[in-house]
Amino acid sequence: KTISSEAFMNCIRLQKAKLPKTMKTVGKSCFKNCKSMKKFSIGTVKKSKKGGLTLAEDANVKYGATPVSISIAASALENCVNLKQVIINSQVRKIGDAAFKQCKKLSAIIVYSLILKTVGQKALTGVHNCKISVPTKKVKPYTVLFKNKGQGKKVVVAKM
Repeated sequence: KTISSEAFMNCIRLQKAKLPKTMKTVGKSCFKNCKSMKKFSIGTVKKSKKGGLTLAEDANVKYGATPVSISIAASALENCVNLKQVIINSQVRKIGDAAFKQCKKLSAIIVYSLILKTVGQKALTGVHNCKISVPTKKVKPYTVLFKNKGQGKKVVVAKM
């Protein structure tokens, strides 16, 4: 349920992390400096028949209030310079400070969460060309939530 702080820090050959839906905390600097990391996901995801991504049926993840919430701690994926895609399930409530700092190739963040309350300062510093896909009814509030987190001008929040 928890990955400790700095658990995989500096694992330069680690290419992807697919965490189970039961995860509660991704510790501070957990994957920091994993320079080969290309994909990070929490919860099971599959491709839909229409070509998009959906939560897998076996993920058993529900939108809305739930007794389980997930936190991605400060600097959790900082300096993962080859990270291209992040998938965040419906139970993520917090993204910490500098969580995706200097993830320069990050081009897609897919947020299934309807309960995301906090995105830390500098969470997206060094991210320049990225689409943050969110549930339709959360476009306006999440646009505000992700505003001024250090990202470049080509980072946009849009509906899935």
